[in-house]
Amino acid sequence: MTILLHGTNPPHPIYGSWTFAALAQRHNTSIPKIHLVIGNRLTQYVGAATAFNALSDATAQTLYRIYQANPNYFTIARTPINSIHDFRSEYSIALRDFNTSGVVTSHLGQRLNQMTGGYYQVFGQNVQINRARVDECLNAIDAIIARL
Repeated sequence: MTILLHGTNPPHPIYGSWTFAALAQRHNTSIPKIHLVIGNRLTQYVGAATAFNALSDATAQTLYRIYQANPNYFTIARTPINSIHDFRSEYSIALRDFNTSGVVTSHLGQRLNQMTGGYYQVFGQNVQINRARVDECLNAIDAIIARL
């Protein structure tokens, strides 16, 4: 992500002039700053799935090293960042997977907050929606909005 936005140093001899950073400079456009990294694979009942949690940890470590070297790539932190824990608290949030609720709302073209518990028809199949899971998804969205 950061290479696509900022290029490499020194610039790649062929692709360096085609990075977003190079094009932004040519067109007098600022490069977006990272404000929040959203991990979107949280299991319904236990927390982050094992494989995704490992990937999330590796991503956070990589982004933290990038932050340490280039804090200007990120929005200004609300509190000092002195550790990976501080970095995660400031710039990372988990978003549960919407699973069945997401599929049904997309299929029906219905907003998630309009979903009630019960059964919905999806291509001739009765699909059960648990309102408690929908509420958890809505709470997760609200948490992201509050951070933005």
